[in-house]
Amino acid sequence: MSTETDTLQVEAGPVTDARVAVEVMGWKRGAVPEYSTDIAAAWLVVEKMEGKGWSLSLHRWWTPEDGRFWYAVFEDRETTRCPSDVSVREPTAALAICSGALKAEAAANPAPEMHPSDDR
Repeated sequence: MSTETDTLQVEAGPVTDARVAVEVMGWKRGAVPEYSTDIAAAWLVVEKMEGKGWSLSLHRWWTPEDGRFWYAVFEDRETTRCPSDVSVREPTAALAICSGALKAEAAANPAPEMHPSDDR
């Protein structure tokens, strides 16, 4: 089962690079690689995700409506963290990897729900 959502909007650049560095790679400080624009840096994200139990399928697609795009699917090999695969469509391979990794991390580690009584 595959899920494609529009809830996580990402654009290539420093903001996405910083999010990937913290949320996916676990960086605390230092220079942040250009994960979303450099395929070599993005491949480090793939390796990190594989170490966390995710597999990546990356495809170059074309449709008459959308033209060319990259389609990335992160599959949870353990299937205990996420009920379905995470898929994204982006204009570049590096951005597809980053966007997919961020969505996979969000699916595997959902933010706790806030209740009105919790807000003090």
